[in-house]
Amino acid sequence: MKFFTIFLAACLCVSGIFAQGENTKGISQADYDKSLAAFKAMKKRHQNCYQFDMNDVAAGYSSVTTMVVRQGKVVERWYKSTAEDAKNTQYNIEWKEQGAEVGQHKGEGYAPMTLENVYMKAGSLVEVRKKQLRGGRPKEELRYYSFGVDRNGIILTVGFTVVGCVDNCFSGYKLRHVSWCD
Repeated sequence: MKFFTIFLAACLCVSGIFAQGENTKGISQADYDKSLAAFKAMKKRHQNCYQFDMNDVAAGYSSVTTMVVRQGKVVERWYKSTAEDAKNTQYNIEWKEQGAEVGQHKGEGYAPMTLENVYMKAGSLVEVRKKQLRGGRPKEELRYYSFGVDRNGIILTVGFTVVGCVDNCFSGYKLRHVSWCD
């Protein structure tokens, strides 16, 4: 019993570290609608000008893709990755695209996208989740859904993990932060 208590406490501490600054729970229509309304208000207040970072992490690898959006278009995209091989040799890749260059680096980082694209993905997951709750999905395809927002109600996490998956299982978007133009 003592081991179980210590194990449970460690899990709770670790989960608290990863969710810090973010309200993460399963996805629902109400949560999505509330977050979408917050996004539309911030977008209007800041003339559709913002930037956000998207993270990708796996064993021995991490990357960040930054999108800079002005007037609803991606005008800059930055990418930085760090990987380590079995011999502990580190490999770093870094680049920046601006203007007409945006989208030229294929296969590295996330494709150019705005928060509207992230909200479209979230909306489609809400529909899939509703179908799952109605019993419209075979049991072997059950998914755990994640939907997290920042203190302003803007999406930071949206996606799912297939039940039973044990390695690099998350499918969706993880944003590190969203900042708005003045």
